Amino acid sequence: LANVFGFFRAALEEHLPFTLINDWNLTAHDLAKFKVLVMPNAACLDDKQCEAVREFVKKGGGLVASLDTGLCDEFGTPRKEPALGDILGVHHKGTAEPPKPGEKIDENFARTLPPDYWTKRKGVWDFKRHVKPAAFLEDERFTKLVGKGTVTFKGPVARVEVLPGSTLQATVRPKDQAKAEELPAIVRNKH
Repeated sequence: LANVFGFFRAALEEHLPFTLINDWNLTAHDLAKFKVLVMPNAACLDDKQCEAVREFVKKGGGLVASLDTGLCDEFGTPRKEPALGDILGVHHKGTAEPPKPGEKIDENFARTLPPDYWTKRKGVWDFKRHVKPAAFLEDERFTKLVGKGTVTFKGPVARVEVLPGSTLQATVRPKDQAKAEELPAIVRNKH
């Protein structure tokens, strides 16, 4: 639940008005009163819920989703294609795995860090905004927190292909590996 708690904490700390809803509230009727729906890694959704989210977006609602949203049905069975990929503007291609860190650790680190230090840091990335980012990435508060340069992101990353008509807003690549492939991190799609 790290994704859910992370969003909850960020919204709470920024004093954003929000309502936590349950999966049984993912209906066209219940969603109609909201402007934006945030689905932090809502991996398991049934077909009716997906249709309600589609209807919400078609009527002008905003959707912010992360990681594996819509990847599985209500029983946790993976779909051939995630249910909301077309709405999100991406084709899901699995989990991105950063290269394993080298076996040799700097002598100074080896003295002070426990042996499992690097194992626990699987999924450490450099996050970079693009030249023409989304308005929220240019928000003064966001910029004050993270600056305008590359910042460290720790967590899982989904490997996605950006669909035509969608705009790539930010990328990630394995930490401190400037020549590594950049992967889409934030994609914007408009309906």
